[in-house]
Amino acid sequence: MKMSEKFIPNELGITAICNRKGFPERTHKYYRDIFSAINQICTTPEIGKSIQEVKPNHRLFSVKSHVIIYKIMSDQIFIDRILHQKMKLENFI
Repeated sequence: MKMSEKFIPNELGITAICNRKGFPERTHKYYRDIFSAINQICTTPEIGKSIQEVKPNHRLFSVKSHVIIYKIMSDQIFIDRILHQKMKLENFI
């Protein structure tokens, strides 16, 4: 698995929001859920919905109120972005 550099700031944003609201235990559970979903993607890459019309060769997989944008490569999965469902994917391409 490989992760985009764009993934890291967004990941930190999730932590900042949850911690600011005083929910550190919720933050840890949310991370576990997101990384569990990433493990599912790595195990079964075709699990996500194709978003070919928006971003060629990419897929989208929902987890709670976020979506994981990823690409199946020949020998690995590339995690491009993790976005909140309210964010318009087209703005982040």
